[in-house]
Amino acid sequence: MNLTGFALNSNRLVMLAAVVFMIVGAWAWTNSPSLEDPPILVRNALVVAANPGLSAREMERLVTKKLETEINQMKEIDNVWSVSETGFTIIHVELQDRFFDLDIIWQDLRNKMLDVAPELPEGTIGPFVNDDFGDVFQVVLAITASTGFTQAEMFRVAKDARDILYAVPGVSKIEMIGVQTERVFLNFSNARLAQFGIDPQVLAREVARQNVRLSGGKVRTGSRDVIIDATGNLEDVSQIEQLLIRIPDTETSIALRDIATVTRGYVDPPQQPAYFNGRPAIVLPISMTPGENVVAFGPRVLAKADEIEQTLPIGFNIEVVNYSPAFVESAVNAVATNLYQTIAIVLAVIIVFMGLRMGLIIGLHVPLTMLFAVMMMFVLGIELQRISLATLIISLGMLVDNGINVAENIKRLIDEGVDRAEAAIQTGKQMARPLLTVALIISAGFMPLLIASSENATGEYTKSLSQVILITLLGS
Repeated sequence: MNLTGFALNSNRLVMLAAVVFMIVGAWAWTNSPSLEDPPILVRNALVVAANPGLSAREMERLVTKKLETEINQMKEIDNVWSVSETGFTIIHVELQDRFFDLDIIWQDLRNKMLDVAPELPEGTIGPFVNDDFGDVFQVVLAITASTGFTQAEMFRVAKDARDILYAVPGVSKIEMIGVQTERVFLNFSNARLAQFGIDPQVLAREVARQNVRLSGGKVRTGSRDVIIDATGNLEDVSQIEQLLIRIPDTETSIALRDIATVTRGYVDPPQQPAYFNGRPAIVLPISMTPGENVVAFGPRVLAKADEIEQTLPIGFNIEVVNYSPAFVESAVNAVATNLYQTIAIVLAVIIVFMGLRMGLIIGLHVPLTMLFAVMMMFVLGIELQRISLATLIISLGMLVDNGINVAENIKRLIDEGVDRAEAAIQTGKQMARPLLTVALIISAGFMPLLIASSENATGEYTKSLSQVILITLLGS
């Protein structure tokens, strides 16, 4: 007995399976991860090092060349190029497209940079490896404040908001852009210091020495350990002003405020300042955990942002800078609408030219196979995006052709006087192998795209096309 005979004899089981496929497929359609375009690995990193005392030529010779020599020893490297300027160097590292486990490679790169660091000139900062180019931020928020709030107050509010947003399901990473580095400035007159015989460098060392940040240890008293908390941390400007500076060659000390003005401020010029609608802001780019549905992720983030905004001090606002779920939903809906229209047009044409009964039978085959394909896409982790949805449209014509061939052959046998059930069984025997062969041949035509996905970024982008074609035709 072939598959058709089994289906006729076990029609209740087949109907149950069809209903399950339709329900699970419909659920997968609404819950599958949705993206605008297929994800692509970014195989680029930056290696940055700085030495303020070196010229551009010296940076090239003493720092850049040594780093490049070490980097080029990695077999995964495809291209390395650098820019050396006065005081710093930036080296761009590109990997070959055939590598996918990038975390191990970037860690190997960091280890090599740590190994070569002792060979660099004294005073060199770094080298540091930045491999975050693949991060995509689905939602970008900006925290703004009315006039009168300091950067420090904005930072505290933004930090609290970031900590709360991390609790949203699906949040992977939240950065903070526009945060200015605070500094404590000592403004003094050289003549004033010379009056007391105090050297400016000695003054700086004395302030640093009194800002204690060491463990006080512990004392064991019988069965208990008593932790000793070493005091001496400078918490605010007033404490710094009260520091006693010893006058050289005397037993006398003088308060810091008597020889210098202590102020709190920010690095000038500002480092990467952020503005939204002309006002200073702290921007929070939020990225999503891989595999999440971006269309469902966005509203969760905005709902939590609205809750946070209700608790902020008067004058603070949370604004939406960029909201990619809306663009993704629009792009996916546009392709999905084309899919719905195509199915409707195909069914209408079949019913007009082949009659209502056969048209409905063939027409049922199309959405059932589509839902089965969506279910398998969900199981295999294939996202709903432009390429995968467009592939469903491409395979639609092939699905209809399969249904028409089977239905016409059954009708021909019935017209010849063969029993309905026997006509279906004979059709299954006659057409199973040819239809399977055609499906495999068509799928094989798209296999180069799947093979190319392990060799270059273009194949990685179009990989889902061959996957969905294979799933849909074999499911049919």
